[in-house]
Amino acid sequence: MKTVLVAESHLPTLRRVTEILGEAGFQVLTATEPGAALEHFAVACPDAVLVAVDLAPLEGVLLSVRIRQSLQGARVPILVLDRAHLGAALGVSAILDFKANALIADPTVPAELVPRLRSLVVAVERTAVEAPIRGRIALSRPPLATGELSDAGLPGLLVTLAREKKSGVLVVLHGGSQQRVFLLDGEISDFESNQPGEEGGGADLGGRSARVMGGKVGRFAFYEGEDFRPESQGPRVPLLEAMLVGVRKSYPLRTFAQSLQAHFDEFPARTESFAADLPLLRFGNADLKFAMQINGRIRLRHLLAHGRGDIRTTTSLAWLLSLSGALRFAMTPQGDVLEGEDVQAERIFPRRRKPLPPEIVTGLRDAAVKIVTGSYFQVLGLPITAGILEVESAYQETAAKFHPDSYTDHDTSELQDLLEVVQDKLAAAHRVLISDERRLAYLEHLLPRLATSRVGPPNVEAEIALRRGDDALLRRDGRSARVEYETAIRLNPKEPEYYPRHAWATFVGLDGDRAERARAASKALKRAFTLDPNLERAQVCAAIFENASGQPKEARRRLLQVLQRNPDSKLAKAALRRVGR
Repeated sequence: MKTVLVAESHLPTLRRVTEILGEAGFQVLTATEPGAALEHFAVACPDAVLVAVDLAPLEGVLLSVRIRQSLQGARVPILVLDRAHLGAALGVSAILDFKANALIADPTVPAELVPRLRSLVVAVERTAVEAPIRGRIALSRPPLATGELSDAGLPGLLVTLAREKKSGVLVVLHGGSQQRVFLLDGEISDFESNQPGEEGGGADLGGRSARVMGGKVGRFAFYEGEDFRPESQGPRVPLLEAMLVGVRKSYPLRTFAQSLQAHFDEFPARTESFAADLPLLRFGNADLKFAMQINGRIRLRHLLAHGRGDIRTTTSLAWLLSLSGALRFAMTPQGDVLEGEDVQAERIFPRRRKPLPPEIVTGLRDAAVKIVTGSYFQVLGLPITAGILEVESAYQETAAKFHPDSYTDHDTSELQDLLEVVQDKLAAAHRVLISDERRLAYLEHLLPRLATSRVGPPNVEAEIALRRGDDALLRRDGRSARVEYETAIRLNPKEPEYYPRHAWATFVGLDGDRAERARAASKALKRAFTLDPNLERAQVCAAIFENASGQPKEARRRLLQVLQRNPDSKLAKAALRRVGR
């Protein structure tokens, strides 16, 4: 039975298409939004994908394009479902950027959908040479373990995999991001990703794997197998060493501390498995020195606060040792003594710390003021288009900068209150921006203050699409910019500011000579003049298009009129210099 993935947000259409395909003998997977669809595709490896023509982009990129970029998506048939059954067909021109194999005008008609789908699936079967997907056999099996990264369950699984010397593929998914870490005999042998610049392991195999295993957003699954062993002849990286590096960089200190909190007043000692696990852990000198301080006679809280290394390093290491069963805890001191003698508790006294240099104090105070008074996006230094992974990364980086643990050799008591206020603001920003629902509510509150030039209340989703379009233009990607601006216009067609941007993206993003592109862009600009005849950006764009069409006099006249109304217009001045060349 062939498996088909259907990505469709219109529920009646989704139900009808699922019914048709089921009756035709296909196994059907369904998704109503692109993130879930991409996760289904990565895990199930379907034989074909059906995508609604108006399915929302995923972080600015069409789902079908994401699939084509994935490890197994280069040859899978992709069919786009149009809207003829709803009286709103968009036609072939609407799918030019979809990288699709076919357009189905009316997906609710079995005679139109099923034969086309079958022919494409059969064609791929006849012509396909087995695609070089590493670990194909392992990935075809049910996963041995799955879970959410946010539940912090992955480290425990990795300890088991390392100790049992398991082989298989660890897959981590989030939105359009997909990474695979290949394990042989409990060690990392290779790495693959669909993200630009991360296609293979290479020299940074450990670093890339560490970032994946330390992630806090997305899902993970482990598939057991070793069919990729002949392809993995390079050096390997200790699994637990990479995992410890990853969690230290990304997990907040409270994650480690909360798991150890019940043992703070107890006496930890190394178990028999500690020595056996040393080859798996590959400790550096600092970690090994701390581990050797754990002798059963010093309370855990004293070890963490005053032992060798800063508190983040000591707490994360104690967390890992506890997780792996290399520590045991007792309410009384433990250890080897002569018969008849009592084991005495020991204590490590705090080290004296230097005052912070004045320039660091001043820098922290100035930066803290900006954070306390800024918006949640400004707090983390992010645009409103930032994805969840960017939010997570920015939060971890900024929180570490303002945490006392980053200055372990110095006395931060004079800044304690300020640092606590900053951490509260950062935590609030993270809590809001990491949730799609809370972020949307926050943007509805924030955007009216930012988008003061709008004719009505800003539409949040439209404003996000607008900024994604602006980002695409900065990257000189006119095609992607057009898609985002068209989305903004569809969501808020009465906002005149959107049309000049769409027209400009049309001008720079279309193929053809300059005059042809200018004429097409001028047509895209007409709606802006209907909504606001004096809109400055639209007038400046129109002048540039006139100049490109061979009408420099008309262009100069239009720009001079704009400058009469607003002598300080930077847009008009820049365009006038351009027209005058």
